[in-house]
Amino acid sequence: MSRPADCTPGLEDADIVLVGVSRTSKTPISIYLANGGVRTANVPRVPGIPLPHQLETLRKPLVMPKTSRMAWITARLV
Repeated sequence: MSRPADCTPGLEDADIVLVGVSRTSKTPISIYLANGGVRTANVPRVPGIPLPHQLETLRKPLVMPKTSRMAWITARLV
């Protein structure tokens, strides 16, 4: 199974691209950032489906991986 080539339009227009599995708060973060004028895009990470090739060639946006593992996050904040 693969993603259609055009399923991620607008990634180049985003200021931040959030990538992560379900339940890592991508949408609430996007809404919060949008209220501050930041354009975001959400890319779901689905096992068995490759990430869009556009992520490798983006020039402008910051690509932010999201994780639900709190220990992973906490270990990197210290």
